[in-house]
Amino acid sequence: MAQINLLDSEAQTRFKGHGYSWLARAMGVILVLVVLSYVYFYFHQRSLQNKINQVRGKTVTAQNEITANTARNELLTRQGQLISLNPLIKNHVYWSGLLPELARVSLRQSTYSSIEAISNGNLILSIKLPTYADMDKFLQIFDLPEYNRQFSNVRVLSINKAAEEGQISYLMRVQLTFNPDFIKNANP
Repeated sequence: MAQINLLDSEAQTRFKGHGYSWLARAMGVILVLVVLSYVYFYFHQRSLQNKINQVRGKTVTAQNEITANTARNELLTRQGQLISLNPLIKNHVYWSGLLPELARVSLRQSTYSSIEAISNGNLILSIKLPTYADMDKFLQIFDLPEYNRQFSNVRVLSINKAAEEGQISYLMRVQLTFNPDFIKNANP
């Protein structure tokens, strides 16, 4: 009895040959892609390096122009002055903002004979008023919330009687505290 070979050996070898050829082609394509990408990246890197060198050259040229500029020293001097000026302006005290606020809280009958103010917030006023009742009204103004936004801690230091041109008036010396930030703002 003869044996029957169900597998065709010729077909098997053809299949193995085609499988290896496809594998070889795929490896060849991958190899070509790797070589092409290497060439691309090599030339791209060289192009980028040339651009970097051009930018460096322009930077050096610009720095040389800046250094050679005759107005550079004056510009640096002015810049230093502006840097020094900023803290001065920041800490500047605007006393002119205090006087309108004092006028707002004062009675029409009162006159100031002296004002002593310190930038830390202490204020001593010498006020001339016609009567004791006016002195009381003057002091009560500082108890009202709409008037005492900037002033607090009001203390009477002294009260004196004075006669001037036949009229009696009262001199009151008052110490109070004002908000120091109020006079540091440019627009109080």
